[in-house]
Amino acid sequence: PNWGGGRRNNVSIALEPLDDRASEQLVRTLAEGAPDGLVSAIVARAEGNPFFAGEIIAAVLERVHSFGDPAQIEAALARLPDTVQATVLARLDELPDNEREVLRVGSVFGRTFRPQGVAALIGRDGVDGESVAQISESLSERDLVRPTGADGYTFRHIVIREVAYSTLSRATRAGLHGSAGRWLQSRATGREEALAELVAYHFREAASLATAMDLDDADALRDSAREWLVKAAEVARSAAATVEARGHVAAAVEFARPEHLPELYELFGDVEINGNASMMLYEKALELGAAAGRTPDFQLRVIARRLMVEMRSHGAVTARRSNEDVLASRAQGRSIFDRAPDAHARALFLAADSFFPFWIGATGAKVTDREAAAAVESADQALQIARTLDDANVQSAALDALASLAQGRGQWNEAKRLSLQRIAMGGRLSLIERVDAYAAAAWSAAVAGDLEEGDQISEAGLAVVQPGQALEWTMHLVAWRAMILLLLGKWDAALVAADH
Repeated sequence: PNWGGGRRNNVSIALEPLDDRASEQLVRTLAEGAPDGLVSAIVARAEGNPFFAGEIIAAVLERVHSFGDPAQIEAALARLPDTVQATVLARLDELPDNEREVLRVGSVFGRTFRPQGVAALIGRDGVDGESVAQISESLSERDLVRPTGADGYTFRHIVIREVAYSTLSRATRAGLHGSAGRWLQSRATGREEALAELVAYHFREAASLATAMDLDDADALRDSAREWLVKAAEVARSAAATVEARGHVAAAVEFARPEHLPELYELFGDVEINGNASMMLYEKALELGAAAGRTPDFQLRVIARRLMVEMRSHGAVTARRSNEDVLASRAQGRSIFDRAPDAHARALFLAADSFFPFWIGATGAKVTDREAAAAVESADQALQIARTLDDANVQSAALDALASLAQGRGQWNEAKRLSLQRIAMGGRLSLIERVDAYAAAAWSAAVAGDLEEGDQISEAGLAVVQPGQALEWTMHLVAWRAMILLLLGKWDAALVAADH
């Protein structure tokens, strides 16, 4: 109902129920030759819902073999269902056993299923992909499913799928979802990224049902659900689909054993879109990791990630910690640094730590020359290690720290130059890091007075983002774009940016 709200260009069309005349025309077209009494009864029962009308007609035609037989028509009128779901259920009850079984098992896969998958879930001798395909053709002739053209079938309407699925008991659903997950998993070799979310969905459904019912295989299903939810989260994260990634990790935490929680909470912090929550999740990961005896590498990495959010993305953090607490976190990282051999963790910490002047400067406090020099040294060290590792994202973070230090000195053209170096890394960067590079470059261009260049930079940055990706970072970029366009007097373009 709120679609298009706040947008200047949208068209809303209300799809009202069909009136009686249109409903009658539909019924007479679908049930040619039907007597007036039957037509009137269907129109009254459908109440303007064309799908309901079509399902009632299909149910009637499966029972009435001749409109010339008053007894058959009378019996059909007496059994007209009161709801769409009841109509569909009545049709399913009339199906032969093998067709009903294929429809019910197929519903486990969702709106679309493949005969090979249904056969695998049925798991009976004599039932294979070819026989299920033949049965599916019969269901297609009944207009319950339709071929997709890619060795698959889709339910003609989502309600048909939902009704078929509702006829399965919870224990049966748990078993079938588990089997679907295992079947898809067996076919996922080399295609894990493409199938991760689908496999995760089935194991998650199976694990939830099995846990609620205390079934014997609940623990194994929970392990599989956690494993594939983490894979699905990583896939979503790589596409900067932060909302989806967060949902997958939150579900994985529910199914995790205690020994998996430190790394899961670290990942949770990585994909959390709220700065305050992200910091709390990293703190939880650090606490659980210390209790579980995790290595200094793990501890240094988590401290670095927390400081990166807190000091680099402090615009997303409303629950700002005291200077003493932040200094304590930095000192904790330094105390672990020499005991952490992992070069990536060391580079990440150095890059994060070099944002301290940027963080302290946001309060209006003066940054000392010593603090600024120490930050430059940390950023340069991080950049050197990251280049050795060929880690583009840490290189980008280190360059961003150097740019923030240049901003602090009022050297906005230097900050822009460093941000353009980040942009030049292109697809080597994660999308979030890439969008942030464009935002930082547009910011520096705006303050330096290079408005036309800021317009070009921000426009190019928006071109790399799809809807739903890197939401907060995109808003930072768009905010600077709107400001630049207003300063240029490009009012229409500024309004488009604001809509975006």
